Amino acid sequence: MEKKRKDWLNAAKILFELPNSKVLCPNCEDAFLDVKDIYFDELNSDLGGERYITCPKCNKYEAILIRAKTVNFGSNVDNNS
Repeated sequence: MEKKRKDWLNAAKILFELPNSKVLCPNCEDAFLDVKDIYFDELNSDLGGERYITCPKCNKYEAILIRAKTVNFGSNVDNNS
């Protein structure tokens, strides 16, 4: 597996567990990754959703499927502010 892919998987693991962490973009290494969670059903957050991890500089992103509500799900973090 190529290094950038491993770096993205590592970033996703960190931000899955701690969405407020400052993780440098594995692609451009010029900005911290932002986190935004989207619920499958806004009226029932227990169903989970997807966590989008994006770089505001190069626009690369990764999505993580979250099958059930976790303690840290529901985050919208701009780590570059």
